[in-house]
This record gives sequence, C-alpha cells and structure tokens, in this order.
Amino acid sequence: MSSDLADVRRLIVMKAGETSAAEDTLASLARIEAELERGRQTEARLTELTDSLFALASLDFEKMPKVLNDGTLIDAAAGCVTMLAEELAAQLNARERHEALLEQRVKERSEQLVQATKLAGVGQLAAGIAHEINNPLAVILGFAQGIERRLPSESPELVKPVRSIVREALRCKKLVEELLTFSRVKKRGREPLRVEALISNTVPLLQARARAQDTHVSFEVAPGVPQVLGDPAQLESVMINLGVNALDALGHGGHVLFRVLCVGSNVEISVEDDGPGIPPGVRPHIFEPFFTTKEPGKGTGLGLSLSWEIVQQHGGTFDVETEVGRGTAMKVRLPRVAQAVERTAAGAP
Repeated sequence: MSSDLADVRRLIVMKAGETSAAEDTLASLARIEAELERGRQTEARLTELTDSLFALASLDFEKMPKVLNDGTLIDAAAGCVTMLAEELAAQLNARERHEALLEQRVKERSEQLVQATKLAGVGQLAAGIAHEINNPLAVILGFAQGIERRLPSESPELVKPVRSIVREALRCKKLVEELLTFSRVKKRGREPLRVEALISNTVPLLQARARAQDTHVSFEVAPGVPQVLGDPAQLESVMINLGVNALDALGHGGHVLFRVLCVGSNVEISVEDDGPGIPPGVRPHIFEPFFTTKEPGKGTGLGLSLSWEIVQQHGGTFDVETEVGRGTAMKVRLPRVAQAVERTAAGAP
C-alpha cells in the first residue's frame, strides 16, 4: 500500500508540477496515508486484544495486551483485560492455596481417624489379653517370690535363675498394668489448671535423669497464658513421657526445652530437643501401640499411644515437627478453659 501511494505522489508531481492544486492533492494524500497507518495500528491492536481474550479464556496469562495509555477505547479495553487477568490469577492462586490447605486438613483428620480406630481396637484387645494373663501371672510371680526368699539358704545355685523369673514376671506385670491403663483412658474429673504449674512439677522429676546424662532441661512460659481444663495427673504423665522420650533421643548431652505459649484459642506445650530427629520411615508409626525404636526391655511402645489418647480425650491435638540431625518438637495443644467448657457442653471429648 505504501508503494502504491508513493507512485500516486510521483504521478501528481509529474502531471501537475508544483501548483497549489498539486500541493492540496499531496496534503490530502498525506492525510489518507496517515489514516491508513492508524487503521493498520488499530487493526493490529484489535487482533492483539482478541488473541488476549482467547488466551484469558484458556487461563493463559502470558499473552496479555500492551497498555499504551494513549486515551483510546482500545487501550482502555486492553487495560481492563489486563486488570481482569491479574485479578483472576490472584483468585486462582488463592483458590489453589485454599484447596491445598483443605487437602492437608483432610489428610490430618483422616490420619487422626485411622489412629483413633487403631487405638480403639487395640484397647479392646489389650483389655481382653490383660485380664486373661493377669491371674496366672500373679500366681507365677507369687510362687517365684516365695521361692526367692527361701533359696539363699537351701539352693544357692538356683538364686540367679529364680531372680530372673521374678524380674521378668515383674516386667510382664508392669506391661499388663500399662495395657489396662491404655484400655481404660476415660474422661475423669477435670479442673482448671495452670500449665506453668504442670510443667514446674514435671521438670524436677526429669532433672536427676538429665544430670546423669549431662543433659540440660529447662522451660519457658509466655506471659499471660490462660488456664486449661484437664486432669492434672493424666496431663503430667503426658509431659513426663514426652520428656523421657526426649532424653532417650539425646542419649548424652544436648538440651530439652519445655515451651508454653498461646496459639489462637489454644495453649501449646512444646517439648523440644536438639537430638538426631525422627527418620522419615519411623515418623508415620510413632503413635502406633507397641511400636518402639528403643532396645528390647527399655520400652513397651505404649507411651506415645497413651499420651495421644489422653490429649484427644482432653479435646486437644498432638503434632510432631522433626528434622533429621536438627531435633524434634512434640507439640500438644489444649483448648483454653472457656473453649474447653464449650466443647464439653456440646458433647465433645
């Protein structure tokens, strides 16, 4: 088109020379050429705007139109399309984050439901087994202790094996008691209590063990932490169990920290250690009954299961944060007194 107009311009100059008529004709020709150029630009921008609308319909945010701020309607439309694309992209990102959060919550709830189902089944089994073996075990232990008292003077060569029988029978007796306790975790009398006092009672019980392995045990309580509604004895047993597990994980040296703070409407008690952490293959099983990584005779695998059940009965949650080589934080969250009373009135655990 530009070459055709150039040919027309040369033809006008050739025929009309430099007359005023020729100048008017050339000026008109220049205006036509300018209009044609603007038409081509408008057509290009309309094509770009159309392509961007198709891209937006397919959620492709890379092909948005340029905004020139030239005051034209097409430019205004391009600005609207770009603004719409940004808003839509933000909404999609927010929706993806929301869906990821919901998926995580569903996963956590599913794991809790599976865990609760496992514990319920194991509790029933444990109660049955414990009652079946408790009586014969009491007979074995009673006769073995009676023999042990008479052996030193009558048969010294049997002292060691009989003492082994007594020791192992006592260990079985303790396991039976733990099984019965595990199967009978129920909501008992609860009262408002200060978590600071609970931790203050717990830490001294761990100090002797900690000193023996050169481990430091301390606690931090944030100001203004509200009371929780709970059974002091049960919650103290949870704290002791978590503290002992942390000391076992450290072995020698290191630091165990009991940290208490408010998280939303809950009071969080975090038992943290700077030990080796929990391996990924072990992490999914730590709350399973009878699962333990301790040496034979040093753990029954019921401690964390029992603690998990107690926390659930108190309307709380139990989370674990761990990193291999960096340590572990066992986090118990309990509802503050007002929320705990509301949940109890509503029939929650």
